[in-house]
Amino acid sequence: MKPNFLSKFLVLFVCTLFVSALSAQDTTTYKTYLNSGFIKYKDKKYTEAIADFDKAIEKKYDCATALYYRGICKWNGSKDGPGALADFDNSIKYSEDIPDYYFSRAQTRYELKDTTGAIADYNKILSISPTYENAILELGKISYAGKKYTEAIAEFDKAIATKPDLASAYYYRGMSKKLGNKDNQGALTDFNSAIQYKADNSDYYFSRALTKVELKDTAGAITDYTKIIELKPTGEKAYFERAKLKLLTKDFKGAVADFKSATQMKADYFEAYNLLGKTSLIVKDTVGAMTSFNKAIELKPDYSSAYINRGNLKLSQKDYEGAKADFSKIIELKPSEGSAYITRGKIEVKLKQTTEACADFNKAKDLGNTKADEMITKYCKDQPK
Repeated sequence: MKPNFLSKFLVLFVCTLFVSALSAQDTTTYKTYLNSGFIKYKDKKYTEAIADFDKAIEKKYDCATALYYRGICKWNGSKDGPGALADFDNSIKYSEDIPDYYFSRAQTRYELKDTTGAIADYNKILSISPTYENAILELGKISYAGKKYTEAIAEFDKAIATKPDLASAYYYRGMSKKLGNKDNQGALTDFNSAIQYKADNSDYYFSRALTKVELKDTAGAITDYTKIIELKPTGEKAYFERAKLKLLTKDFKGAVADFKSATQMKADYFEAYNLLGKTSLIVKDTVGAMTSFNKAIELKPDYSSAYINRGNLKLSQKDYEGAKADFSKIIELKPSEGSAYITRGKIEVKLKQTTEACADFNKAKDLGNTKADEMITKYCKDQPK
């Protein structure tokens, strides 16, 4: 029996639908999506990259590379720890011998406070690739963070043996020597090596500067702080530390300039304002000193050191009421500070407030201040015991 017209029509209609369906299908391969996702990942367009990796995984569910980079995008883009770990787990499931997969999972685990899991991953990397220096380095950093300095030094030794120009290994080994057994000379040698291999890291110079200070190399420390300022011109800490050293070497004008720079870089730097005030006094700028002490107290109302400095300045200017108010505040903040009672007592003598003065001297004596008896003998002979 020959097919009738209706049958031919139906066959033609079904074939047309089938062809249309085929043409509507996504014929893009998983590699195309993978490459597109990787480009977006490199451009830090993490949400768009994830969408491409999703499609690559739809095309090839066991595409370990797509799973791996999707995990990185989840962590870098939104700190989606569980999502990133799930992707790293699956990338390792489908490719068990890729060290980078374990490394990213280890770093994510450590960020999520799973130190044990991170250590296990780093050790797994070393079982696959014993010379993977970054895994050795990270094991050392974990020991360093846990203050296990001897273990940390051993790991950093291994990292340096594997890669002799690994600057960060020298840096952390130097820090471990410095903090672990106070080996400042050994630390200095390591910081020198770290800087030799990476001369643009301000942290390396900062640690070396602090070490030079402890080794009494003030000039060398100033040079390092100057280099830090060159590398990070807006970093307030280097100006502050350099100012303190200039103060120590009696470069008072230089110290004033650096303290001012520190406050310009960090507007709420109350410690810098306080020391700026003290240094301003040395260069006879009492107005600038008072302004700086006021600012320090404004920024930190419980800053006793600034009250002491301002109180002494007011005392030198014969502003006895103002000075008494500042030392009263110091006593409020530090009620067991005997010297504050002595100073307030002396101010009260100036104000002819003998009863209050003697009460303060006696309080200082109760607190064990060695000058109290002298003050009591001098000013309190006629006061009732």
